[in-house]
Amino acid sequence: MESSVDIEIFETLREPLSEGRAKNFVRLFDAKVEQFLNGKKDILATKDDVSRLERTVTEFRISTAQEIAALRGEMKQDVANAKADIIKWMFIFWAGQIATVIAIMKLL
Repeated sequence: MESSVDIEIFETLREPLSEGRAKNFVRLFDAKVEQFLNGKKDILATKDDVSRLERTVTEFRISTAQEIAALRGEMKQDVANAKADIIKWMFIFWAGQIATVIAIMKLL
């Protein structure tokens, strides 16, 4: 099936060349374009390639969001544990201070 570009090229070249030469030129031109595109297939992205890439990026975004949420949960737990440890050591320190003050007051 001929494209409109092929017909336009043929119509343009038919008068100066001849019908046979114009057809031959269009056929050679199509073959050269096809050869060029076949050579570029490995570097050109198709709709399927783009679709696969979009799916991969979407999956990556989802997994990254899940990992970030998990890390936030772990971080909150670590901060809560650190707070509990700080409070525990503060009471131990205060108890020691109170015992020291009481001991000094008894000596006076």
